[in-house]
Amino acid sequence: MFMTPEAVADFLIVGLPLVTAGGVYAMTATALYLTTRYRDNRLAQALVVLDEVVISVVKELNQTVVDDLKKARADGKLTREEAEQIKKQAVELVMSRLGAGLPRILQKTFGPLFDLVSTKIEATLYDLKKGRQSPRQQRPAGAPARPRLAAVR
Repeated sequence: MFMTPEAVADFLIVGLPLVTAGGVYAMTATALYLTTRYRDNRLAQALVVLDEVVISVVKELNQTVVDDLKKARADGKLTREEAEQIKKQAVELVMSRLGAGLPRILQKTFGPLFDLVSTKIEATLYDLKKGRQSPRQQRPAGAPARPRLAAVR
């Protein structure tokens, strides 16, 4: 059952390139998987930060600017121009608070950020007017009030 030196040489000539190709394929597939997973994780984190910044900016402007403007009017409502100006101010505040890296991550997926931020602001305003919590603040049905930590063993 011993292989002759010629058989070993033939096996190495044929088998070694196949094993090498398989190894290269496995490493490439692993690298692609890890890169995609890392990119998706960064995008998810960027969206969470964007949601938090939008919520805080909308609440801040609602408390400082909108309430004062509404009190100054007899009917207690904003004009269309005032609403547009406040929205523009909100977009500028959100963009300034995002930092340098987050806009780049978000732009790769969504394109120009103005539309994305504007839509997030409108959705947050809608939720606040309806008395709802934003999706980031909601707790799934049946979920505990506070997340439980896993027991350390």
